[in-house]
Amino acid sequence: MSRDHQSNDVRRQFEGRPRMVGDRTASELDYDVRSPRTRYNPPEPSYYGPNFKDIELGRRGSCPERKDAKMPNPYVKRPNPYPYNVRKEYDDYKHWDRQYTEVRDQCTLLISRPDWMEEAGPVDSVQEEIALAQEARRTANQAAARRSGFDQKYPYAYENPQAKENHRGRVNQLLRGVRWHAQEVSVRQHLENEIAVSDDVSESSFTTRSLSPSDDAE
Repeated sequence: MSRDHQSNDVRRQFEGRPRMVGDRTASELDYDVRSPRTRYNPPEPSYYGPNFKDIELGRRGSCPERKDAKMPNPYVKRPNPYPYNVRKEYDDYKHWDRQYTEVRDQCTLLISRPDWMEEAGPVDSVQEEIALAQEARRTANQAAARRSGFDQKYPYAYENPQAKENHRGRVNQLLRGVRWHAQEVSVRQHLENEIAVSDDVSESSFTTRSLSPSDDAE
């Protein structure tokens, strides 16, 4: 049998058979089910911080040594817009920030009233001041923790680097507020003990310190 007849026989054997991806005589594009867009577009970069990769992958989070995220150059906000989970955590730290501001303002208003001690009396007034200082400390601590956690988890979720710095500056303000109000609780509790053992407590004792830190600006 001639070589040409053998070649024709081989071709007839393979005619009509489905070609496989491994058949290098066919174009691989005939068998690639991916569209050109999904085939060549790289995945979107992650918006999670380096300490939250396990959570992003659906695994339980661990407690590794804290790592700061490297800022991209040029900086690009991501995610943008916020998905549901990011928006929820954003709203959460904003809520606690507002809660602290409200309590702090109550502290400022209370201590600024000249007739407060006369109306409430020494015991009731100092107890009210203690309660407000404790609530201010609690809400400041919650707001600081949630703001700091948001920054670590979503380090690129800001309009620009300056907005990120402002966010961190607010965390520092809140932490100063925590320390300040903790001191106020201690001062007022000491004063409460003095009142319990003495009927002669000068009014100046109540006004030596403010319930609200002076540098705790928005």
